[in-house]
Amino acid sequence: MVDKSNSKAQCTIILTYYFYMPILKIIIFQILRNFPFKLGMKLRSISLYFLMNSRDINIDTNCIFVNIKNIKFSSNINIGINAYLNADGGSIFIGNGTSIGNEVSLNSAITGKIEIGQNCLIANRVSMRSANHVYADKNKLIKLQGHIGDDIVIGNDVWIGMGALILPGAKIGTGAVIGAGAVVSGVIPEYSVAVGVPARVICFRL
Repeated sequence: MVDKSNSKAQCTIILTYYFYMPILKIIIFQILRNFPFKLGMKLRSISLYFLMNSRDINIDTNCIFVNIKNIKFSSNINIGINAYLNADGGSIFIGNGTSIGNEVSLNSAITGKIEIGQNCLIANRVSMRSANHVYADKNKLIKLQGHIGDDIVIGNDVWIGMGALILPGAKIGTGAVIGAGAVVSGVIPEYSVAVGVPARVICFRL
């Protein structure tokens, strides 16, 4: 004879685990968001291991992650103070060994993906956004015309200088260097150095 009460209890435990545990993990991570010093980094690293099975993730204080289930980390990643990662409508992936500076914004809130390769250096105050406003119709408010998006893909071993702006559709090749304050919207070849607004290639690494 089947023990229905026992089966019901097991079902409740399974449902609790699959539906409430992810929420609990996110709540714990948010509680630890502003915990200071190296202990705070360690606690956030541990919480991310349980949240997304990522190892050695060092996250400094006051970082904001929106829709964390669409944000994927590899391992051995550093994220600086006040970083903002929003994957509400798209996705974000950060590869192994990459360092994200202070006050960096990775925004795929509307659509598209932001993909950063391995061993990249993303300097302070770099901003990446995978969608822009549509503004073609002069007879309609820009804020009512919606958005258009495109993926941002960054190869391995890329250095992006302080304050650079990476726009939808940007494709930055492996080993490229982007100068401070540059605005990138197109394709930057592998092992090139690009600077300016808009960014243009000035030389190649030897």
